[in-house]
Formats: sequence, structure tokens, C-alpha cells
Amino acid sequence: MDNEAPGLELPPITPQTPPRRRWPAWLLGAGLGVAATAAALLAFGGFGSSALGSMVDLEGPTTAALHARAQGHGAALAMPGRIAASLRRVHPDSSLETVPYIIQSGGTLADLSRIFGMELQDLQTLNPGVAPEHFMPPGASVLLYRRGVAYAQGVSPDDPERLYGAVPLPEGPGRRIRRRSRSWGTLTMIRSLDTALRRYAEAWPEGPVLIVSDLSTRTGGRLKPHHSHRQGRDADLSYVPRPEHDNGGFLLMDERTFDPARNWTFYKALLDTGEVEQILMDARLQRLLREHAAQTGLPAAEVERLFARFQHWDGHRDHVHIRFKCASDDPHCR
Repeated sequence: MDNEAPGLELPPITPQTPPRRRWPAWLLGAGLGVAATAAALLAFGGFGSSALGSMVDLEGPTTAALHARAQGHGAALAMPGRIAASLRRVHPDSSLETVPYIIQSGGTLADLSRIFGMELQDLQTLNPGVAPEHFMPPGASVLLYRRGVAYAQGVSPDDPERLYGAVPLPEGPGRRIRRRSRSWGTLTMIRSLDTALRRYAEAWPEGPVLIVSDLSTRTGGRLKPHHSHRQGRDADLSYVPRPEHDNGGFLLMDERTFDPARNWTFYKALLDTGEVEQILMDARLQRLLREHAAQTGLPAAEVERLFARFQHWDGHRDHVHIRFKCASDDPHCR
């Protein structure tokens, strides 16, 4: 040793190998299952907006190394790659006849079914010839929705409390989607949101983007902790902060942090779709937004008409709740 006293001789150290402890097979299997589940959540951002999710660098070298190592251990330790997908260019009219995703980091149809809350059978119908566990490399195109395709989702079109024929909000400019399994809605809502977000991004390409939080699940029904969000007509989104206050998530807004110009671009585009029933927003933020709208040259009567859709609701300083109209062809919507 470098720091030993001169002339001191230490007895040789014989390495001791501790006896190997044999764990029960059932315990090993449970441990591997927990590890795989945790890895899947991390790899796909499944922790959503939790503190743990915000601390994990999903694109960092540690996660990439874990994924590469797990891939070499066969099916027992197979870890899905993070499918961070971006929608291919849709038609200018945003008809949303189909919603494809482009896989960036690799994954399987089985992975997608868990992350998006879809029936695996439906994904196979949309992507014929692709086996559930077939690993698709980065760049592969996966179809998540095609209008008119019959799905095995087990929801009756006559159930007023559920969502039938749901459409996923596509990836695109002006947005970041928090929870893939909660990003479904009616065609009316998804088309309106997609249109408004694209128009916002065209006007403010430098951002910040809006954070899209809870819409509905693919089959609708109760979505905890909400009392609404059952029928694919409700959406929770962040406000747009001033760029210097952008924290990549929901932020309590006030005169200092709220950006009236950027927010008005989005809400004006949204209201112009004609599909908005109500916007629940804190009254202080409504005042800031209305003052800016009046300065854009809109007639006072038009400003009054547009803001008739806004209503104050406590607890909405960090996000907005938007309720969309029923589709004209849905007799069960209320």
C-alpha cells in the first residue's frame, strides 16, 4: 500500500468468497417483473409529471445503456425502447383520416398497446403483418388510428358515459403530450385542438409549447381524479408562459409569468373552430387575455362574443379546462 509505515509487513490477505445465496424462483420472477415494469415506465415516460419523472433523463446515456444491456438478455429482461413518436405531415385541412406515428427509439406493438391504452388486437388490425413482439427499429411507421376501422374496444356507441371511436391527439408542432393513454377524444375535439396548436406554432415557432395533459382514455368513462373527461370532450392544457419563465410544465400564472399575446393566439384559433362550448380559466388571467384581445383591433362586440365562452373556475391558475361541443352526428352526447 502506498501509505503503509516503512518496514511494516502485513500478512497476505486471502480473498473470501461469500456463499451464494439461492433465492426462491418465485421471488426472482417477481423481481424481474418489477424491474421490467419500472424500466418500461421510465423508457416511455410513464411516470408522467411526477417528481420521479421530472428527475429522470429519458434521453440520457444511463437510460440508453440500460436499454442496450436489457436487449441482450432475451425476452425475460426485454425492455421496451422509448417510443417518442412524431406525426408525419398531415393534410393541410387536418382531416385526421389516419394518425400514424414514427418510432424514434424502437419498440413493439405490445409496447404501444400498453402505453396508449389500446387493445393489441386493434393495433394488429391497423398494422397487418406485424407480430405483437416484433421489434420495430427507429423510423418505422405505426398506425394508431384510421377512420372507419372497426375496433374491438368493447364500448357500445349507445353508451352515453363512454367514448366510442376515439381519436388520439397526434404529435405535432406547438405541443407536448404528457400521458399517451389519456390523449384520446372525439374527432371534433382532436381536430379542433390540432388545428389551434398548429396555428399557434406557425405564429410562435420558437415556443414555448403548450403542455397537453388529460383528455380522455380510449374508451372513456371515469378518469380519476376528474368528474368530467368521460366522453372525449374535455381537455386540460397548460397556459403559455413568458419564455423566460418556461419550466416545461404547469406553472401558477400571474401578471409576471402569463404571456397574453401567445395565449391569445392559441385561444383565438381555438374559438375560430366554432367547436368550443366553454373555457374554464382563472378570472385574473381572463382579464389579462381580454385586455390584449381588445388591443388587437377586434370590435368590442366581437371581443364580448368570444369571451362569453370563458368562465372563472377556482383552481385554474396553472391550467385551463376546455369543454368542446357535441358532434352534430352524436345523438347520445349531452
